[in-house]
Amino acid sequence: MRHKLLLASALTCALSSIVQAAPLVVNEPWIRAMPSNSRVIPIFFGLENITSSERVLVAMYSPAGEVEIHETVPVDGMMKMQPIMALPIAAGQKVMLKPGGYHGMMSSFTHGVPAEGETVAVTLVYANGEEQQIHVKVIRRAKTKTMQMPATN
Repeated sequence: MRHKLLLASALTCALSSIVQAAPLVVNEPWIRAMPSNSRVIPIFFGLENITSSERVLVAMYSPAGEVEIHETVPVDGMMKMQPIMALPIAAGQKVMLKPGGYHGMMSSFTHGVPAEGETVAVTLVYANGEEQQIHVKVIRRAKTKTMQMPATN
């Protein structure tokens, strides 16, 4: 009986950690199509935290190139992009990575600038160590209908 109780307790702990580590919902992922001689390309998407605790995006990476998390901020009357180390998403909240705000910035391309119509794998890394892979299509402009991308760990 004691072994069953310990097993049940261990299983409960394991399942609760799985629920807490559920990935965020990714909405409308897209990469802006850029000329083949571009040095950088922006990555955009929405993140919806459907968990009960804050989640913090701390990095992104891709086999297609180096990726940083950036924000656009006003500096001396001009809008400038700068890297950030963390992007918190409160429990039950949404954050948009969009033109003129937060976004991913890809550079140092491994096989040239991704072309319009291609799909690029991008992995999101959270402060709790969880990783979430998404697939992002290269398009000319933002999509108008919402699509949700499930995580593929």
